[in-house]
Amino acid sequence: IRTVEMHKLAEYGIAAHWKYKEGTSQVHLDWLEGLNYQSESVEEFYELAKSDLFSEDIAVFSPKGDYYTLPKNSVALDFAYAIHSEIGEMASSALINKHKSSLLTILKNGDIVNILTDGESRLHCSWIDTVKTSRAKEAIRSRCRARIKECDELSAYNILATLLDHDVRGIERVIDELGLSQSLHKLPNQLNYYKEVIHKIANYLGKKQVRFWQLMKRGYKKPYTKELDHFVFYANKHFDGVEFDYCCHPKVGDQIVAFYKDNKAIIHHKLCRQAYRSIVNQEPMIYVTWKNSKMAKYRLIISLYNRKGALAEILAKLSNMDLNVTSIELGIKDSESAEYCQIEVESSETKKNILQQRISQKFKLVEIISLDDAYNQ
Repeated sequence: IRTVEMHKLAEYGIAAHWKYKEGTSQVHLDWLEGLNYQSESVEEFYELAKSDLFSEDIAVFSPKGDYYTLPKNSVALDFAYAIHSEIGEMASSALINKHKSSLLTILKNGDIVNILTDGESRLHCSWIDTVKTSRAKEAIRSRCRARIKECDELSAYNILATLLDHDVRGIERVIDELGLSQSLHKLPNQLNYYKEVIHKIANYLGKKQVRFWQLMKRGYKKPYTKELDHFVFYANKHFDGVEFDYCCHPKVGDQIVAFYKDNKAIIHHKLCRQAYRSIVNQEPMIYVTWKNSKMAKYRLIISLYNRKGALAEILAKLSNMDLNVTSIELGIKDSESAEYCQIEVESSETKKNILQQRISQKFKLVEIISLDDAYNQ
């Protein structure tokens, strides 16, 4: 036997003492029952919970008079997800106080909101920072993760089909027999895994007595790495340019896909609707990733003889190695000799040991120091 207060404390713990309605002793716990956390990390859970626990509330009404408690500055899409996750997914626009409005319209206390749907499921991945409720944030994040994985799986088959000039169904059979179906979603994002899959398929075809000359006869060529503009491609098709469609505008670092059409690589954002339709329709695709635009910084200490033209010779060789020299300092004991020079350079090569090997073949390298190391900041 327990009192109502004891029951609330047992059911909700210390939260039973939170969020009282002004001027009454009634506990307002809709917000607690509506929490929907399925986060994969403590950090995500904290961010979601913080937006619910430490915010002022507004009351918003449906046309039927049902009220919903939302955090201050919530938008119409928050209200849609508060009604039901399917309403949030299908929402196209809203009527706020009988005026048609965007789903990103900020709601005010007392608004009457009617969510409009058209039966088409929508992704709102770019809106995750605009919505305020944990329910909306987690629903959007979960659906976008699922869509990205689906796109990666379908793209992997399309990329392999384009590479081998084969139909997707045949590629699916090969991948299934090799037991790679569960991990194939990694292929569009990991070049080493892509090369590993190609190697396994080649071995499989060899065992099935499909000779190399037969593949060559069908037009198969060995894939190679090609850099164009801001992108790195790995394909065996000839293409002489990169184009963007008008449906999406990916920024540097966004997840992207590339379609092969008319000897061009057509770049789309991975979550673009048009790209998704093209992926589902099994249009030819090639592997693409962003070129590493970050330049690594190094300090080189090179042994130097004090003779005419020695420094100019070093700088010319560094330039031929695509190293951008940013500063030079000579180590001089007296006016007659210079024992070393210290040169700071920028390079697209991010692995110090590889750059060290290249430079050591040209000069007597005393030391190379990465200026990007945390201890050298």
